[in-house]
Amino acid sequence: GAVEVRFNIREGPPMILRSFVVVGLDSVPEKARILRDVPVREGGRFDRFVIDAAADTVRQRLHNNGYPRAEAVNRFSVNDSTLSAWDTLYVTPGPRTKIGAIKINVIPLDSAKGQQIPTRIVRRIMGLDSGELFREDEIIDAQRALYQTEAYQHVSITPDSASDTLITLYTNLAEAPMHAARVGAGYGTLDCFRVTSEFTDYNFLNGARRFDLNARVSKIGIGRPLD
Repeated sequence: GAVEVRFNIREGPPMILRSFVVVGLDSVPEKARILRDVPVREGGRFDRFVIDAAADTVRQRLHNNGYPRAEAVNRFSVNDSTLSAWDTLYVTPGPRTKIGAIKINVIPLDSAKGQQIPTRIVRRIMGLDSGELFREDEIIDAQRALYQTEAYQHVSITPDSASDTLITLYTNLAEAPMHAARVGAGYGTLDCFRVTSEFTDYNFLNGARRFDLNARVSKIGIGRPLD
């Protein structure tokens, strides 16, 4: 009642990458840094997955050095009879871009109370300034920093799609409850009755600071007058 499956693989000789050329980075000042440690070398095995990963690496490094619209595309040719391959990575960096305006839109949890965390505090948490080079990782870090305050239930930072050298960032936030409280009770052999409580303020002194207060009362019922 069983089936055994066996795979017999005969690799044969590998196909060799005879040429790897990157085109389109001449206008990029950080060209050497963009191509540093790219894991594709002439004379090595022709591996399409590694070449695609190299294109992704170049694209991501450009996105983090002021080129948010950079693209990188591989085009290769192979000769099966000689086991040879030639690959060219065509890069289109696009314009070098800086951060222009940073527009912040906040949806308060209670419209009657209005926005709880001031916009200047939001800008401080984001850590982004107009005039800086656009770096994709810094945008992600700013979004993560806002989430980590736990004062927002929705955070999005979206760049506009303009093609000039300045990019506008649209920050959309939806505030969450600024306070949280929890109470627990239990009974133990030694402690008898015990009560614990926790209180958290996510906007302490209106500065998006977190203030935690914990309290515990135990041994209720051991001594007078509850014995």
